[in-house]
Amino acid sequence: EPKCEDTFVDSGDPAVPPPPGVPVGTVASTPIDGGFVISGFYFDDGTGPRLCEALAESFPPQCGGASVPFDNTADADVGVLSIEQGVTWSDPPVLGEGEVVDGVFVAGS
Repeated sequence: EPKCEDTFVDSGDPAVPPPPGVPVGTVASTPIDGGFVISGFYFDDGTGPRLCEALAESFPPQCGGASVPFDNTADADVGVLSIEQGVTWSDPPVLGEGEVVDGVFVAGS
């Protein structure tokens, strides 16, 4: 008899539900009209803030995968940020509500 915590390889169900919001990779590759919620890692290495699909496990981390520039003049909540060696990042993904304007995700617009 299976236990509740058992998982089956052939079930097709993900082991962990995906985070809410549109992933950065989708936003970077697909035009989206109007407002939506994006999910990605906040990252700024001094060249400007952006949202990244993943963070490399180096220290400090690097932006991995797709990314989109991030305009947060609306002061959207990006949670607790880590800062080390001139790099700022979020450990968990952040959710931001806004829209893409000229290739930049603008929070709160």
